[in-house]
Amino acid sequence: MNEQTKTMIQVPTVKIGGTIYEIKNTPYSFDDDKTTVMGDIDQVAAKIKINLDHPIAKVRKQQALIHEILHGMLFEAGYEEEIDEKLIKRLAMVMYQVVKENDLVDLLDQIAND
Repeated sequence: MNEQTKTMIQVPTVKIGGTIYEIKNTPYSFDDDKTTVMGDIDQVAAKIKINLDHPIAKVRKQQALIHEILHGMLFEAGYEEEIDEKLIKRLAMVMYQVVKENDLVDLLDQIAND
């Protein structure tokens, strides 16, 4: 790959509360209880790591991204208390469905024009 091609490849990003987070592929790892970790967020470095190489369904990878974005949203909002991981997981599942099945930008525009 030449230098020009390298510079044309864009790293996906998401802006959360004014901070731009890079989204990177990461090999899968395991939690202390040996469950597969699909994603991770480093708020200080502004990086979200998603396990894109895992042989799990595409929808699960997308849900993992939403999960990590929720963590970022809480951090950027100044929420410093211990976060209930079960709550984040449940919200991520529902938020994924809402984002996937609704044109939210169009809906926001419709509401603003009424």
